Amino acid sequence: MQLLRRLTFLAALTLSTMGCGSKEDEPQPAPVPAAEFALYRSIYYPATAETTGIRYAPIEIKTSGALSEQELTLHFSGSAGPDAITFTLPGQQLTSGLTGTYTLQSLPNPAEGVADVWYVFTRAEAPGSTQGSIYGSHMHQLSGYLKITAFDRQRRLISGEYEVTMDNISDPYDSNWGPSPIRRCNLEIGGSFKNMPLK
Repeated sequence: MQLLRRLTFLAALTLSTMGCGSKEDEPQPAPVPAAEFALYRSIYYPATAETTGIRYAPIEIKTSGALSEQELTLHFSGSAGPDAITFTLPGQQLTSGLTGTYTLQSLPNPAEGVADVWYVFTRAEAPGSTQGSIYGSHMHQLSGYLKITAFDRQRRLISGEYEVTMDNISDPYDSNWGPSPIRRCNLEIGGSFKNMPLK
């Protein structure tokens, strides 16, 4: 009788274990792919044939992105440098899958482009004090593009690249806005983004 009870208990325990299964056997969601970024900026001074520039390490690049029915916004900046650039695209001008090459808004007619661009160059004038130069689609002539190569709608991850060029602009390093002439330069900023999360 005691042996029968023991066998019954072991059989019940075996069936219970088989029924529960292991969480390891359940399908696991695929891991979110790592984000990758690149950002560079160069300035050329035609009068003196000088060139200066910076290429940020991936760890130095800060990003943010948001997608709504109204617009797509992508922001990139260098934590160890002065550069920050923002693209804003109206929702009605986005493709259904977001992918494609978008033109930049620019003077003399910004409405002919799609992506509104703002570029900010921040200068450290003194300890604890900063100033900046602002350039944008409604202030300067821009050339270049914003290209979106992939969009994972379920995970809200976006990938692509961009390049913006502005010729004959005031030197962003020059804080002297007085009567003396400001140096003129050609500026190019560009980069890429892969698996960038969107809010």
